Parts: sequence; structure tokens; C-alpha cells
Amino acid sequence: MAVKDKRKSPRIDSLNLISYVVYDEADNAIRQGMGRTLNISKTGICLDTYKPLSRRQKVSLAIGLKDDLVSIIGHVVHVRKRKNGRFDNGIDFIELNQSHESVLDNFLAAYYKLKNTDQSHPD
Repeated sequence: MAVKDKRKSPRIDSLNLISYVVYDEADNAIRQGMGRTLNISKTGICLDTYKPLSRRQKVSLAIGLKDDLVSIIGHVVHVRKRKNGRFDNGIDFIELNQSHESVLDNFLAAYYKLKNTDQSHPD
């Protein structure tokens, strides 16, 4: 039986450095760290970390996309421990300003354009 993908947008495999800050229910910063994206979309990412985040936690993300730094607020929707001891943290975006959204859109569009160009020119 196939597993239904609940994502709102398709994600692309992309490794990008991230710094993050985790907030408690009162919006106090309680932890910060570094990680990297494993995949990214217009609505969320999979964040690779050494320490797990907790479901429903609010996080502030600073993501390096090529030469730009994009700030996004999100919340953790799932956490999975991998065999290597690292953690995949699924994060849905909840706040993204218009200029940073434009940078993200351009990053994703460039990926799809490159992917379509590569497929039309087989080796």
C-alpha cells in the first residue's frame, strides 16, 4: 500500500546550511544550533541536526540559499532518528516575509529550470 504524501508543495533535494533558534510556548529563545537542509520547498524543509527538535516547537531559521540569507519562522511537524544517530526534523513554514519568499521562489525556479535543461540534454 502506497503512503500518501501530505506535503503542500513538492520538495527538492538541496543541502543548505541553517542556523536555528528554538522557542518555548512564551516565545522565549531556549536553544540554538546549526544544521542543514536535506530538502526544501515553498512551504517547508527537512532539517538535519545532531540533536532532535520537539514536535510543535516554533523555530526561527536562517537559511543560506546561494548568496542570500533567508529568515523563516516555522514549526516542527515530525522528527525521525536516522541510523547514523542524526535527526530529520520536518518543518512547515508559518512566517516568511515577501522579499525572502521571492528569494526562495527564485532558488526553486532555478533548480527546476536546471533540472528541465538536464533532462532535455541526455548524456
